[in-house]
Amino acid sequence: MDQPVVSFGSISNRGRAVVATSDGVLAAINELDAAKEVALKSKDACQARKLDARVARAAQLVADERDADQRRNSPAFRLRMDALRSAAQRQRDRLGGTPEYTLVPGAVILQEPVRKRVRRA
Repeated sequence: MDQPVVSFGSISNRGRAVVATSDGVLAAINELDAAKEVALKSKDACQARKLDARVARAAQLVADERDADQRRNSPAFRLRMDALRSAAQRQRDRLGGTPEYTLVPGAVILQEPVRKRVRRA
């Protein structure tokens, strides 16, 4: 860079700084920069949409949980749940207790397989 070299024809520019000031080269560089800028703006817009979607999803989950808590704590819901629980308890009291295994005609009872003992020789 300290001593610029002017040469004509096809030469290797490996290891040398190349100064490109022709109109065609500058236009190509500007086009590449514009394309990079468009791609960067597109990427930023996409990331912003994703972030907005995540924020909206999180806000919706919070709102749903809040609404569910309000429904569970509402007096009408409490009355309904108490009525269902008392109806279930009345039915259990009316039917009496049932054994752990209730035999049903035609049912096949499956038992767990019994492990065989290994005989040592």
